[in-house]
Amino acid sequence: MSRRPPGLADARPRLRDRRPDDSRGGDGLGVPPGQCRAFAAIPATGRGQIPVPRRDRDDVRQPDASHGSRAGLGVLGQPGRPGPGLIVNIQPEPEIVEEIKAANQRFYDAFSDLDIDVMDRVWENSNRAMCVHPGWPPLIGWEDIRQSWGRIFQNTALMQFQVRYLNVVVQGEFGCVTCVEGITSVVQGQATNFSTYATNVFARYEDGWRMVAHHASQGG
Repeated sequence: MSRRPPGLADARPRLRDRRPDDSRGGDGLGVPPGQCRAFAAIPATGRGQIPVPRRDRDDVRQPDASHGSRAGLGVLGQPGRPGPGLIVNIQPEPEIVEEIKAANQRFYDAFSDLDIDVMDRVWENSNRAMCVHPGWPPLIGWEDIRQSWGRIFQNTALMQFQVRYLNVVVQGEFGCVTCVEGITSVVQGQATNFSTYATNVFARYEDGWRMVAHHASQGG
């Protein structure tokens, strides 16, 4: 029977020996201290460390450079190549893109105005709605999402946005916006400027597009 070289067992990582990385500060979710005060300064029930599943190198798909970055946005599951009936409209009609951008702007107008009633009309008021504020755990369902906006608005005196669009994708009755939020805010008497990356998903209704998901994370 072959013997394991000395030290080999100690070199293998053991999950039980791992500890949360506190070097990032904040609440353990990757929000640097002092940033995103509009969100991180407001308590969120159940906030805590979110485990990240381990992924082996062989599990990660590599983009096919021959198809270009634009084509890589066209298919969910395998970049740049046809999938099993799940192909995104890479070049949607310009008027559809403008409709989605207008819905996106209404969201940021409601946020800037700290207006919960307008948020009611911007969002889809359903149990499938999803929201992730920077430093918060995911919120599922409009009731919890609405309460979160209420807490944020109560603690905020000023919130202004400069939105820079990165991408707009349309798939059937859904549209997805990726953008950079340049934010100026006054929260709990403290002024700050910071950026976040946001992904906003909208569903089409007879009277227009409504937000079904908002996910924002700390930017550069």
